Amino acid sequence: MLVQTNIADPRLSVGSLASTMGVHRSTLHRTFVRETGLSPQDWITRCRMEYAAELLTGSDLRIKEIADRCGIADPNYFSKLVRRYRGNSPTGFRRSGK
Repeated sequence: MLVQTNIADPRLSVGSLASTMGVHRSTLHRTFVRETGLSPQDWITRCRMEYAAELLTGSDLRIKEIADRCGIADPNYFSKLVRRYRGNSPTGFRRSGK
């Protein structure tokens, strides 16, 4: 399961990655942190936020549609994540282009 090709799947999780790789969740977590400095969940969220940034600046999709395409069903939670990772609301980020 590649994260980028399954980014819209809300079932994408640390557990699903571990299962696909044939390792236990704790092994995946330990190895991931050692190699990247990020937890697997943080990395998945970061990938989703990078994709969200592309869609916010490169499309006219509604915020809810972008949230759905990023695998986040709750638009309020999506907005919270965008604020955390991009320092602005989704609309503000879209307007500023950064």
